[in-house]
Amino acid sequence: MKRILAAAALLMMAAPPALAPALSQTREPSLTLYDQPGFKGKSVTLFADNLDLSDTGVVGRARSAQVFGRWRVCEAPGWRGRCQTLSRNIADLAALGIAGRVV
Repeated sequence: MKRILAAAALLMMAAPPALAPALSQTREPSLTLYDQPGFKGKSVTLFADNLDLSDTGVVGRARSAQVFGRWRVCEAPGWRGRCQTLSRNIADLAALGIAGRVV
């Protein structure tokens, strides 16, 4: 996963300025959750068609998130409990008060 993200970042940096925004708009929204701060440890990547964390091993353990697009995460199943909308990378979910609570 890190290689794919790094390659995409390099591609966007090498692209002409007029093309870079178009490249960023064509990528499918995704959310990668990590079980350690700083985008480290076990991770799982979610896409719009796969929103179930139950069998990922990250339920209740996410400590950081790499975000492409906008994602709503909650601390209880069924979009209940405290929820946050993520639209940028978060190196430590504790800053939002949801570290280890996303289900």
